[in-house]
Amino acid sequence: MHSLFDGLLVSCPNDGGLFLVHGGKANRLDSAGCTGLDVSGASVLLGLQPAGLSLTGHRNWSLTGDAKLVDDVHDVLFDGELCYVVGTTGNEVVCFNEAGIETQRWTFSEQPDSWHLNCLARWKDTIVFSAFGMSETTRGYKGNTQGAGFVQDLFSGQKYIEGLSQPHSLVPYGNNLLLANSETKEIREYSSDGKLVRAAVLDGYTRGICVVGELLYVGLSCSRNIDEAHLSSATVVALDVTTWVEKGRISLDALEIYSIVSVLDTEVLLNALGPLSQSIVDRLTSSLRDSKGLAVRLERRVAECDEQLQEKDRIWAARVEQVVADHAALAQQIVIAKDETLAERVEQIEIDHVAQIQRLAHERDVMLTEKDRIWSERLGQVATEHVAEVQRISHERDLILQDKDKVWSARQEHFAYVEARRTEMMKRISPNVSVVTVNYNGKAFLRELIASLLRQTYLPAEIIVVDNASHDGSVEFLREEFPSVKVVRSEVNLGFAGGNNLGVSAATSPLLALINNDTVVSDTWLEGLVATWTQGTAAGEKVGAVSPKIVYFKRFLKIKLRAPTQSPGGDDGRMLGVAVDLSETAFVGVAYIKPIVGQGFYHEERWPEGRVVRWTGETAELMLPVGEAQLGGPLTLSVVATAIGRPEGVCLEVECDGHSLGTCLVHEGFAQFQFDVPADVANNAEWVVNNAGSALDGRGNAADIGINQPDAGQFDQPRELEAFCGCSVLIPRKLFIDHGGFDERFFMYYEDADLSWRIRKAGWKLLYEPRSVVRHIHAGSSGEWSPVFRYHVTRNYWLNVFKNAGASHLVVQTARFIRVLVRAVRVNRRLGLLSWRGRSLNEMTPQQIEFKALLKATLMLPAILGKRLRVLMRKDR
Repeated sequence: MHSLFDGLLVSCPNDGGLFLVHGGKANRLDSAGCTGLDVSGASVLLGLQPAGLSLTGHRNWSLTGDAKLVDDVHDVLFDGELCYVVGTTGNEVVCFNEAGIETQRWTFSEQPDSWHLNCLARWKDTIVFSAFGMSETTRGYKGNTQGAGFVQDLFSGQKYIEGLSQPHSLVPYGNNLLLANSETKEIREYSSDGKLVRAAVLDGYTRGICVVGELLYVGLSCSRNIDEAHLSSATVVALDVTTWVEKGRISLDALEIYSIVSVLDTEVLLNALGPLSQSIVDRLTSSLRDSKGLAVRLERRVAECDEQLQEKDRIWAARVEQVVADHAALAQQIVIAKDETLAERVEQIEIDHVAQIQRLAHERDVMLTEKDRIWSERLGQVATEHVAEVQRISHERDLILQDKDKVWSARQEHFAYVEARRTEMMKRISPNVSVVTVNYNGKAFLRELIASLLRQTYLPAEIIVVDNASHDGSVEFLREEFPSVKVVRSEVNLGFAGGNNLGVSAATSPLLALINNDTVVSDTWLEGLVATWTQGTAAGEKVGAVSPKIVYFKRFLKIKLRAPTQSPGGDDGRMLGVAVDLSETAFVGVAYIKPIVGQGFYHEERWPEGRVVRWTGETAELMLPVGEAQLGGPLTLSVVATAIGRPEGVCLEVECDGHSLGTCLVHEGFAQFQFDVPADVANNAEWVVNNAGSALDGRGNAADIGINQPDAGQFDQPRELEAFCGCSVLIPRKLFIDHGGFDERFFMYYEDADLSWRIRKAGWKLLYEPRSVVRHIHAGSSGEWSPVFRYHVTRNYWLNVFKNAGASHLVVQTARFIRVLVRAVRVNRRLGLLSWRGRSLNEMTPQQIEFKALLKATLMLPAILGKRLRVLMRKDR
């Protein structure tokens, strides 16, 4: 009998490589992702992920990366001079001759990867294969493989074995068949008539079986297909072939095993490994040559980009110089025009006052002259007509008093008229405001926003919409429906930061009002912002910006869910009630989906079919938006939920604003439950705060003040802020430009915190005006917690930290950044460190998005830290 671990070739998928186990040691021969493996004499047939196939020995050929021939290679099999290959994506088996030419193809389903074919064997004088199941949709077997797997004849279609769970590794043993029932961590032996002879449970995902003499070798993997993972690496276990008692085991520097074959015979070992090694060297040499070519092309491209950036710098410098000159000329014209207007108004007021005084003096002279005449006539009659005279005098006094009342009334009306004229004049000389909004495929939001801007009590001088290369017809809609709006179109998406900078460069007013496109503003929004800025500036304050109160787009009602809890067991210490799909739980008829999660919910999970799910504890609270048209009338609440592992079901009790709506019994499988909400309860809907200004700390963090709190007037007092929210802010155009505007490297998110930091460092105040109110959809263009949202928030948080954090916090934050980056590298190494390259953000997992954002932040750090160092050096001088 040979040694316990000699002459074994082991293939490992997902970048695990190819190992030779010999002399009790495991040596890596190749680092490529290897799947199926078969040896015949001096020939080695090897499957390479994702679509590669390699034959070495007497005949050498390879098919690399050609998905049209076979996609997602799993198992391979020698059968005489023929080679059989499983293409899992196409649910197919392909036959090649010894020259590598396809001779026949069997396809079992048109839906990609709906059966998950995987392994081949020659048994019972025919070719058989294993599969996870017969789903009708792509990867529909996921979560449904328990008992759905089978072994089937390739040629006749007859099923020999059924009731398997993720079967792999078909190996004939006499007339019987050995296989791995991987999902249940078993190896099984079946008789020739398909009956189970025996089974054994091991401590890992079983895949890869080889019989050598009195030993049975079984591969154990740390697979993603099962929840329990007691292994830290892939392992080959040696069992007694008769008793299945373990004799020993050896670990590999990989996570998974696919195939195990024996090359124990020395001549076979040498004849097989020689061509195989040469094939591996040839493939690595070709890969190195391709990498060098790519490096040369990248160097050329970098040189071209440098030239383009230099030309853009020259163009922008010229544009900035021209804009500064134009702005200075325009400011001079405005000053001259206002001086002339004020002089004319003051002169007219003086003329009006002189005329009014002369009129009043003339009236008084006439009255006194008349009184003198009357008194002269009556003096001679005093003695004889005393009583009558007294009555007459009394009557005349009454008349005089009435005349005086009329005079004073006229004077009061005059002064009211003068005050009205003064107020009107002040309005005419108040500063003009340019409203700027950035739009990217936001046509659905524009009508309500612009209509609210046109209703302002303080009308803007111009409304500018910067369109960031939208393809939803936004530009055409604006030009047809709102021709007075100035549209500035960009051929590329400049992001929120670049779009606003472009809009500011097109603005002509001394004040700017930046507003998101997914908002609606109150009628006095602009009047309140301008008044606060004007009053503060007139009082000698350096007012850099004024920020309004921002609430969410609709009012909200409070919902409370109660359910008995149960532990899921294992290492999971949570006590779970029901799983609620928050992407579908809402009031019926409300298109604005924005659940605000409160206490009692566990972390968000992404489930199949695009579901956004959170588990409840015993009591869980959330708020849901209500449509304006539904206030005052009855509502219907729709809750979509499931319970898992509790066949008796879970009783879910639902409350709305303290009013019980009823109960429902939640079983396994998502279902919709509807509850009626009385009209008097619906009337309790409240506005919820999105932002009442922003707070900063020395570590570079930025936070929305009051976010997700019901608006009960607690934020109705004006105050000074640490930062404004870029959703809506009033800021002087010159101040915005002098401080460089938004940093376009941020693209979107955190650019407002960065600019706030710079303005406050320069000694300017940021004020909060709660009388100006904005209703905000929030992330209307990017999608709340969408892949794009996650990427930019993660990246820009760290950019803001390194750009603005206080010196005392920078070292701590740098260490924290390194820890986060190292953790992300470890997590993504399991998924294939850079396997996300070439994919869009929508095709990446949250872990891959975080890793990409951290890498991008790392690449941008030298420029940011270099500029910060240069600023510090200038200050030192």
